Amino acid sequence: ESLHSVVGVDFAVTAIDRAKEAFGQTTGAFFCHADVCKLPVPSVPLDLLVDNTVFQNVRGTDREGHYLDTLRRISKPGHTVAYLSLMSREGIERRAEFAGCMESLNLPLLRKDEIIDAFSQDWTLLSVKEGLYDLKPEGAGFECDAFYSYGGDLTPGIPSW
Repeated sequence: ESLHSVVGVDFAVTAIDRAKEAFGQTTGAFFCHADVCKLPVPSVPLDLLVDNTVFQNVRGTDREGHYLDTLRRISKPGHTVAYLSLMSREGIERRAEFAGCMESLNLPLLRKDEIIDAFSQDWTLLSVKEGLYDLKPEGAGFECDAFYSYGGDLTPGIPSW
């Protein structure tokens, strides 16, 4: 029998506090406030790393290299790194209802080739797929209101990677 643990890391203390409230009593769930660009090498092997919007926020900044160095340091050959990006630039540009929001949102929207270029040198890419996610107004960030303003009340899913 193997032990399965999940470690959640976030730069936002509020996000960690909410995770601890929701899952803090769950066996094998650990949450810590940290800068992902400065994570130490783990003492146990990590089978799966999930990047939920970190890369899209460090891309093109002085933190991009530090972040990719951290991923190299904490991942090993054969491990899986799943990258999730909340928005696909190509997908948003294809949607007429969002035509006016690109500049006002000022979000780091990535193109598929940017993701491939950044990750393909050090990792084997299994796939890069565009998907959709639906916005829920309650509890969402500022982008939710902006997308509803541009896309209307019934957004048929926001293109994402």
